[in-house]
Amino acid sequence: MGISDKLREQEKKRPSADTHEMEIEQAIRQTLMDIFNRNLKFISRTELDVDTIERQFVRDDKHCWFSFGSVDFPTGKVIVSDPFYYLYKWGEPPVIAPVLNIEIPKGSFHVEISVARNEFVGIRVCSARIKIKPTSAVRYELAVPTDDTAAMMCSDGALTGFPVECGMMCFCDVQVADEYREFMAKHNYTNAYDDYFRNILVRRSDEEDPEHKYDEDFAEWANPDSGNRMAIVHTGLGDGFYQVFWGYDKDGDICELTVPFIDPSLLD
Repeated sequence: MGISDKLREQEKKRPSADTHEMEIEQAIRQTLMDIFNRNLKFISRTELDVDTIERQFVRDDKHCWFSFGSVDFPTGKVIVSDPFYYLYKWGEPPVIAPVLNIEIPKGSFHVEISVARNEFVGIRVCSARIKIKPTSAVRYELAVPTDDTAAMMCSDGALTGFPVECGMMCFCDVQVADEYREFMAKHNYTNAYDDYFRNILVRRSDEEDPEHKYDEDFAEWANPDSGNRMAIVHTGLGDGFYQVFWGYDKDGDICELTVPFIDPSLLD
C-alpha cells in the first residue's frame, strides 16, 4: 500500500468534525450530570459551615458576587419557595410555600448572590441570601418552617427546606405572596415564566452584570399592583430540594438568610 493509500485509510478512520463536536457535547453533558448528582448530597445537608459561604462570596477569576435588589417584608414573615410551580397553584401542583417560624424585622432588605464561572457548566449562581444586618455570619442554623406550611410533616416534626420544579426560587413576605397570587390569577397566564417573567428576568440579570452573559435568571420583581418587591433567583443547577439557613453574627443576632445551591468545590 502506497503512502497516499495509507493516508486515505487513516482519514476514513478519523472521526468527522460533526462526530467530534457531538462527542464533546456528550462529554460536557456527562460532566454536568456528574456534578449535579454529587451536588445532591450538598443541598440535602442540614448543617452549613461558615467557610462554605465565605468561599463563595469572593471576587477572583472564578467567582464573583453582587447585590441585585431588595425584598419588602411588610409583615416580617418569610416565604422561600418555587415561584412558578409551588407558590401559585396554576395547575395540578399543590401550593408548597414554607413560612419560616422565625420572623425578621419589618422593612426592606438587600439580596445578594454568589456566582461561579466554570468552563463546563458556564456561569452559575451558587447561593442567594437576604442581608438582614450588615454584619458577618459566624455560624448557621437550619431554618425551620411552621408546621402548617411545611412541605411535609415527618414523625419528628416539620420537614425543612423547599422543593423546586421550575429551576427557580424566591424570597418574599407572606403578604407579598398573597399579592403575587392575586396578580397571577387576575392575568390568568398559561405559563407565568414564558408569558410574563422570562424577558423581565433575563433583562434584569444582563443589566446587573453586563460583563457576563448568564444562562441564569435573577431579578427583583415589583408587583405592578402593590409595588411590593420579591426576589427571584435561578437555583444554580436547577430542580431539587433545597435547605435554608439563618446566619448569626458574633452578637448572636440574625444577620442573613441563606440558601446554598452549589458546592463551590465541585466547580473549582
